[in-house]
Amino acid sequence: MVTKLKTYKKDFEYSYALGASPAIELLKNRPKDCFKIIFSPSYADNDGKIKDLCKKYNIPTEENQKIINILSPKENCYVIGAFKKRNQAIDKDKSHVVLDNPSDMGNLGTIIRSCVGFGINDIAIIGNGADIYNPKVIRASMGASFHVNIEYFKSVRDYVNLFDVGRDAINELRSFQGAPCCKSTQTQICGVPRASRPTKKFEVSEHI
Repeated sequence: MVTKLKTYKKDFEYSYALGASPAIELLKNRPKDCFKIIFSPSYADNDGKIKDLCKKYNIPTEENQKIINILSPKENCYVIGAFKKRNQAIDKDKSHVVLDNPSDMGNLGTIIRSCVGFGINDIAIIGNGADIYNPKVIRASMGASFHVNIEYFKSVRDYVNLFDVGRDAINELRSFQGAPCCKSTQTQICGVPRASRPTKKFEVSEHI
């Protein structure tokens, strides 16, 4: 049980949803992971949505501007949802997006939001990309992070092994119409090396 909330670090077992919209998405989609909602005294919950959700799921609330100032670097934050991290795994039988070492937290959050908008709820990340639980990613996603499963893979080969395809599958690229597919997007700098790209049921985008 977390007794004192501190400025986020990657090795924490919990993180924060900064802002009303991300906090609402947290409460709607992963209420069991949320263990506290903090309000600013200046916040006007006009429709009572957040407080109603907290009451529904028996989630403690606290009004504390000092904690908000510590946890949020931005001045326009009036609500913070504190939640426990969870282990996630993609559904390999569903269409999903693969990201190669996404380093920009704002871009990652925007990509997550776009995926949800297109009905994609599984994302694979190759390499040591940006921390999906960093509050900056959560906020940039506008809470869409709570709609998706995101799984990290050390290498493209580790990712391809999930599909139990042959060794030669890494050297070719195909797409199968009507089948679950992967949409692979490159980073701003180098992207996925062509010799390492997976093949079965895949499409590759040269640009994000």
